[in-house]
Amino acid sequence: MASLDDMTVRITVTSNLITMGKKYTTRDGRAVRILATDFDDGHDGTRVIGIVPGVSVKGDRLLSWDMYGNSNNDKSFDLIPIPVKHQAWAWFSGDGYPLGFCGRSAAEIRAGCESNQCAKLVTWGD
Repeated sequence: MASLDDMTVRITVTSNLITMGKKYTTRDGRAVRILATDFDDGHDGTRVIGIVPGVSVKGDRLLSWDMYGNSNNDKSFDLIPIPVKHQAWAWFSGDGYPLGFCGRSAAEIRAGCESNQCAKLVTWGD
């Protein structure tokens, strides 16, 4: 049996992988439309295929990236995730301790706010 020192452990951080459900720009700020994240060219590890509009005088350009968004050509075409902001109403106790999220409208929350609890709009994201 091999010891731990003899083995190579590979860990993939999935949050850094390009996915279909997120939006991206190029490093130089151009919009990108991802078409596939599972392409296998059998050659240089290309996994992501997408379109960058208006790159050439003839129109859109089809480009490819590795699974982490690194361009196979020009680094200005590297993929950068567009930060996503989330907002929700949350209940807080009088001393500022978070009690939980609620799905009510702002008007309902203000109308039903108890003296020892307060609803605040909370924002978080990338």
